[in-house]
Order: sequence, then C-alpha cells, then structure tokens
Amino acid sequence: MTTALPTGDPVPAITEGDAKGEIASIYKDIRATTGVPVVNLIWRHLATMPGALPWTWRALRQLYAADTVASAAAHLHGQLALPAMEIWPTSVLESAGLNQTDRESIGRILSSYDRSNAMNLVALAALQAHVRGQVDTTPLPNTDPGGNIQGDLPFLLTLDQMTPATADLVYRLNTIGDPNHKVIASMYRHLAHWPAFLALVWERLAPLAADGRVDSIIADNLVTGRNVASRLAAQIPALENTPSPEVLAQINEAFDLFIQFAIGRMVPLGSLLCRSFPHGE
Repeated sequence: MTTALPTGDPVPAITEGDAKGEIASIYKDIRATTGVPVVNLIWRHLATMPGALPWTWRALRQLYAADTVASAAAHLHGQLALPAMEIWPTSVLESAGLNQTDRESIGRILSSYDRSNAMNLVALAALQAHVRGQVDTTPLPNTDPGGNIQGDLPFLLTLDQMTPATADLVYRLNTIGDPNHKVIASMYRHLAHWPAFLALVWERLAPLAADGRVDSIIADNLVTGRNVASRLAAQIPALENTPSPEVLAQINEAFDLFIQFAIGRMVPLGSLLCRSFPHGE
C-alpha cells in the first residue's frame, strides 16, 4: 500500500459543511453564479486566509455573472489538444455494476469539474495576470458558454472514509501529473463513491502517464490557459480594497500552486474523461 495521505482536503480549507457567515454566503453565491453544484478546493482554500476569498470573488464575480469567464473557458476547451479516446460503451459501465442512477451521478460529477476547472483556471490566472500587469488586449472570441449543471453532487469523501483499496486507487490516480501530491484532486474523491469507475479511469489514464503524454498534455494546456487568461485579464474591472501585501502574497502562492498542480492538471484530464463518458445514456 502507499504512504498515508491527509484524510481531508490536502491544503488548509473550509469545507462547504463547515462554512458560516460571510464564507457560507460567498460559497452559495459561487455555486449560483458559476452554475456548478460544487465549490472547488481553491475557493475553500482561499477562505482560510483573512479577506482573501471576499476580495478574489469580488474581483471576478462580474465576469462570472456575465458568462465572460464561461465563454473564455469554452474557448479554452476548444483549444485543448487531447488524444482521441473511445467513449465508454454503456455495456462496459453496466458490467462494472454502474446502473443508470450511478451513471447519471458520475456524468454530473465529470461535467461539473470539466466546467468549473476550466472557468477557474482562466479566471484565477487572469486575476494574477492583471495584478502583475501581464495583460493582452487582444479580444477573446465570443464562444458559447454552455449551460449550468443541474442537480447535486454526493458528499466529498475523505480518504479514511474509503476502503484501503479505493484510497490507494485515488492516490495512484492523483500521482498522474502530480507525483509529489501537492494537491489531491477533489474530482477523484467525489468519484470514489464508485470504485469500479475509478478502476476504469485508471485503465484509461495510466498508459498516457506511462509513455509521457500526460506531462505534455498538461504543459501544453497551461500555456494555452495562461494565454487565454492574459486576454481575459483586460476585462477585469479596477481592483478595490486590495488585501495587505502579506495576504496578497498568500493569494498569489495559492494561485501558483493550484494553477500549476491542480486546476492546470485537471482541466485536460477531466475534459478527457468527460468527453469519454456516455452522458445521457
């Protein structure tokens, strides 16, 4: 078995269940405004820093609400260079013990992360580019932002709530693109309700990791994502009530960590899995 991992979020975070007051209100607004039934780990991590979550969300909310972020994320999706993958036949999923209700839940999880990760990548990288003065005034194309994700996600499992085999599988999947486990992808923890599906995911992603394609895919996506973000940065309104230099440094450190090792990694991997799943069958 593998080395023990943290049982909950891999970085300091305030869970959706533990959020109170202003943090809970912002979480609710994030879900409503982004059209995704999950508050991603980057937001939960920012909530641990004094004033970081309110400032970051206030700086970006207008672009999320106007679907500007979603349009930029859709443009990013269109630029991803992903290997062609066969869609999982429904019979394969059924043979793995996944009934229609299971498949609907899995499809919702994949769609939620596919949408939210791309949006958060371009938005957070845009804010970082704005602060650093790395703005590209070339307009982004007007791309269909897509629709909101309907329904709820199951509760987010901690590793100690999984069987040892499932926790080990989550660990192995997380190694793909992040061998040092700087951030454990929440998507895998959500999918751990269906270990049989995680096994199928492993069979699909492990060969890409073994021959080095995953590293190239992630690196290429990061370049593309930052290029899109620098163009989106031109649309961020003037920033107000900027946090102290100490908190701003913490925010920048969080952005670097998540853009490099979490969101930037899971945008292409999550999109590949989402495109491979037979939604609506």
